Amino acid sequence: MIKIRWTGAAGLEFDLGGRTFLVDPYVSRLSKFSILFKALVSDKSAVQSFVQDRDGSIAGMVAGHTHFDHALDLPGILPFCRGPVVGSKSLDTLLACHGTTPRVTVCQGGETVALDHDISVTMILSAHGRVMLGRVPYPGEINGCTRLPMKAPGYGLGTMFMPKLVINGTTIIHAGSAGVDLHAVDGHTCDVLFMCVPGWKRSPDYVTTLPRLVKPKIIVPFHYDDFSRPLGSGPGFPVLPFLDMDGFVRAVSTSWPKADVVFLNPNRSLEI
Repeated sequence: MIKIRWTGAAGLEFDLGGRTFLVDPYVSRLSKFSILFKALVSDKSAVQSFVQDRDGSIAGMVAGHTHFDHALDLPGILPFCRGPVVGSKSLDTLLACHGTTPRVTVCQGGETVALDHDISVTMILSAHGRVMLGRVPYPGEINGCTRLPMKAPGYGLGTMFMPKLVINGTTIIHAGSAGVDLHAVDGHTCDVLFMCVPGWKRSPDYVTTLPRLVKPKIIVPFHYDDFSRPLGSGPGFPVLPFLDMDGFVRAVSTSWPKADVVFLNPNRSLEI
């Protein structure tokens, strides 16, 4: 059995019973004021709380891209990860800026990397959604960061991936932004498709074609929580405005009606 936990933002945690694999872990949840006006500093207490119960079980990490809400906390989590780290040249640069020894398997698109004997990731090239005034936020590479900490624009997109994980024959695709490279994803299929919701209306192919191409059994909407606010301990959680979730569900269900659309709350797990 695989437990897949949505940890907030685009973060996913794959629990294989004593081993944990992470994609885009972001737990600092910095305020809107900090994001807009301040240099960004990872919340050490939030990171410590995130890793403390894992006791060395983090066996690998993957970054789909290097915006702050996907990569800011990776340097702080890295000392607790005993396995490979997979991502872009920008991720390698970011970790080097934090003084880590080279550990990133740098991908350009299409590579399949073994994370362990029974789990691999294929780094499918993708496209970021147009979520800020119809534009892709913070394009370009992280070319250098000698003046840490950096403000949000310093966390450039880098190469954008749609990671496909294969775990004991079960396939999960992580669409961490509402965009798609149809040529790159063609030929890939999955059992579970995690789909970022914000920005979906500006990327018609994302909702009308992606599900039909990858043919999932389950579609899980995610990355629609307001990650500038705490999650809290209750059943509710802060949600970004203007999502039109009903319209999103109609669009993906029309594209691929064979999939069940399953909703998770952050820090809740899907068992497959």
